[in-house]
Amino acid sequence: MDDNTKAFCKRYRARIEPSQYRINKIKNTDITFSDREAVADPALDIEYEQMVSIHLPQAQARALVEHDEWIRKHVGKSIGHIIDQHETESRVRNENPTVKAAYEKYLTLLNLVGSAYDHDS
Repeated sequence: MDDNTKAFCKRYRARIEPSQYRINKIKNTDITFSDREAVADPALDIEYEQMVSIHLPQAQARALVEHDEWIRKHVGKSIGHIIDQHETESRVRNENPTVKAAYEKYLTLLNLVGSAYDHDS
């Protein structure tokens, strides 16, 4: 479990563990369906994505939902757009290992050359 996940668990008194459920996804699309749904075309290229269970106290769940709603309601449109964009980019990175690897290389390169652009005070 990475540090961010540990921090999330501590902040919300949550427990994250592997789930017995999985989601089925037609590769290269956003189309998902449950194990119970029949697939009409057996030629479809399907991948199975393992899910996790997140357990947290009900009050913490309500607080998390309220916090998300507050951010979207009270934050300016430009910052709200940035939040939505970051959420989408995070999903893309975490659902596509090639994109994640490229992003990590980008961050490494950015950190390597970034000091050359730091302004001395």
